[in-house]
Amino acid sequence: MSLNPRQKQAVEHDGPVAVEAGAGTGKTHLMAHRYLWLVERKGFSPLEIVAVTFTEKAARELRARVRRVLEGQVAPERVYEVEAAPIGTLHSLAARICREYPEEAGVHPSFRVLDEVESTLWLSEHLDEAMEEGVPPELARLLPPRLLEEALLALLRQPLEAEKAFRALEGRFAQGWESLEGEFREARFRWAEKVRLLADEGARALAQLRSAHHPSALANLYRACDLLLQAADLAPDHPLEARERLERIRHLRPPRFDELKNFLRELKEKAQRAARFLPELDSGDHFLWEHRGLLEQAFLGVRGALQERKRRDGVLDFADLEVHALRALDHPHVLEAYQARWKAFLVDEHQDTNPTQGEILRRLFGEALATVVGDRKQAIYGFRYADHRVFAQLLEEVRAKPNGRTVQLEENYRTQAPLLEAVDRLAAKFLGPLHQPLRPTRPAWSSPEPCLRYLRFEQGYDTKRLREAEARRVAQEVQALLDRGLPNGPVRPREVALLARTWNALEPFIQALEALGIPTLPGGGGSLLDTPEARDGLALLAFLADPKDDLALLTLLRSPYFAVPDALLHRVAEIRGDRSWWEALRSNEALSRPREVLESLLQDRHRLLPSFLLQEADLATGYTAVLAHLPGAERRLADHGAFLDLVRALEARGEGLAGAVSRLKTLVLRGLEVPRPPLGGLDAVQIMSVHAAKGLEWRVVFLVAMDRPPWAPEPPVLFHPDQGLALRWKGVQPAHPRRKDSRQGLYAELLHEGLRAQGEEEARLLYVALTRAKDVLILSQTGFPRKKQMPENGFFPKVPSFAIFLEEGWETIKSFPAVTCEEADPGSFLV
Repeated sequence: MSLNPRQKQAVEHDGPVAVEAGAGTGKTHLMAHRYLWLVERKGFSPLEIVAVTFTEKAARELRARVRRVLEGQVAPERVYEVEAAPIGTLHSLAARICREYPEEAGVHPSFRVLDEVESTLWLSEHLDEAMEEGVPPELARLLPPRLLEEALLALLRQPLEAEKAFRALEGRFAQGWESLEGEFREARFRWAEKVRLLADEGARALAQLRSAHHPSALANLYRACDLLLQAADLAPDHPLEARERLERIRHLRPPRFDELKNFLRELKEKAQRAARFLPELDSGDHFLWEHRGLLEQAFLGVRGALQERKRRDGVLDFADLEVHALRALDHPHVLEAYQARWKAFLVDEHQDTNPTQGEILRRLFGEALATVVGDRKQAIYGFRYADHRVFAQLLEEVRAKPNGRTVQLEENYRTQAPLLEAVDRLAAKFLGPLHQPLRPTRPAWSSPEPCLRYLRFEQGYDTKRLREAEARRVAQEVQALLDRGLPNGPVRPREVALLARTWNALEPFIQALEALGIPTLPGGGGSLLDTPEARDGLALLAFLADPKDDLALLTLLRSPYFAVPDALLHRVAEIRGDRSWWEALRSNEALSRPREVLESLLQDRHRLLPSFLLQEADLATGYTAVLAHLPGAERRLADHGAFLDLVRALEARGEGLAGAVSRLKTLVLRGLEVPRPPLGGLDAVQIMSVHAAKGLEWRVVFLVAMDRPPWAPEPPVLFHPDQGLALRWKGVQPAHPRRKDSRQGLYAELLHEGLRAQGEEEARLLYVALTRAKDVLILSQTGFPRKKQMPENGFFPKVPSFAIFLEEGWETIKSFPAVTCEEADPGSFLV
């Protein structure tokens, strides 16, 4: 495929280039030809060109593409050099820097990089020890243990950003208290003047008060002045106490005499104006103001203890690679060496870099020919701490350079014309200024069959039944597509994908497809320890470690290991009395089979490793055989196998049964994610989250469960490198006595900012979903959730579902061809 004019501009520009590449615009093709231009026209060796991709898979694909493009165009030795060329992820680049300059990076010379699973296990194993060593005892007494642990974990995930947040916090408090203290000083001067004026009329006022039998009126006036003065003295160092003084003024009863009444009202109004800053602080903010040094000391202490342990163990995780590579680049001789070695850079998916990664690249670029490709509309990894503003800043820097050039790729090679037009009109509604129109290169097929369809169940019925009906209807639509094909040819199952905002929404669709005999290939999504198979395995091990663990035994009995009916368990519960479930099971003949299997396993628990106990249970019960006949069998079996591998990894670290159970429960309790294994290679309908679908394409895409908004618990700590840090602590009292919600102050501000950013990312995520289809896109949901019906989250609404983003584009959807669908119960099914 030849280069289009925009691609050619980027490929042949002799200077830094920043490319905004919309979906399906051929960015990999551009990068491969830019690589060829650098070798052929600039004379660079592939060993002098660094290519950075987002994933190892993308790196392999780019290397293969570069090799094909170079073959026959350059000398054979240059093609051979591609095999050793630095083409990989940013973490592989950071690892190279750390290995070549370990002393400057501050790492063990022969360190080993922990993968995601190993990193999670390592942290779980050493966090308690690091906290004992690094947390000041005073802070450990002040904060609840769970809050302290979660706060430190959050800070440790972004250590450099956390350092900046502490500095920003100090600056914000200092600026706020300085301003407030000045206002109090000014108010105190005015109060003194008014008190002196009172002295002139004091005798008359006191006589009036006595004659009117209001001896408390003047006392309340003086009390108000005194409280204001106390608040002024307390504000800089004791804001919570200062606020309490200001609040007490509001409850003083005014006298009946106009002069004194007006004067007291004026003081009360002044107190409210002076308190305008203080009510923005809650007791979590007060805690931070009082103990911010202790919290930072804990963060640095725990971080230091973990780093020292990693040095002793000779290991680094991915975040460590970034931090230590940046530390190495702080040394001028290291930076000069790399800038002399590497003449050019190609960076893909730059919108998904975090600030630390962006800084590493910025330093390495120097005067090299840097080619950076990204798309702000597809920046969807904020939850992994990526920041699309890093790419936006780089665009501005390239524009400002005399020889810099920015290029927008607008020709789309993926999607047929009418579908691209539809998606473009929709995206213009919810992307706003970020929207960039694309031009189709694929013509429309010569058929009246629609390429965009919108399927919706009306609300008003039971939610569970609606979602099951939606899943059944989508499965029927998939079956019809596989049976009849499309105007441009037959459709294979692997050419169809079902995408949803969250993995949890996809289970009913997997079941509905499997019920029709349609093969499915569920992709990875969520954490391994949240899967039913991992929960089953953990329940088995937990029971074997402690037969008195009733919850583990009940989970085990209801799992595919034994599949005991709930009705039978209910009868056992009625007669078991005060006995444990294991004692009750041993005396119940209806449960003789589970009893025999578990008694055998209990006899072996001190002899066999945990992974062998899991395998013995499988042999005795046919667990994996049951999984093989359930919907999504491949996915279930893969998750079961991955859990076995996780248990083996714990065994390799010296853990026995009790230790393995303790570690696994700690991982669950701390919310530490263990990735699920990917699947591939089958001719089956692809099932995955939109995040997992980024960079992929299919002929037919169903975007389902669009009305389900994302949900995540509010974190106990929020921080931003420019805005500071705040705690949400349920044990504190709200700032305002009439407000029962403690989401105030700095936490509320950071939460609001976070939700705003998350809402913007949801719009970009929808754009990614809509641009995966080549021929047909089918949107499905159970009704439109109106904005006024969205649940509230404290002061701020929840992040909306995809349906909210499309609400304004409803007329656009209706303007494209549609077919009539049969009515499906329950509720009417609209197209």
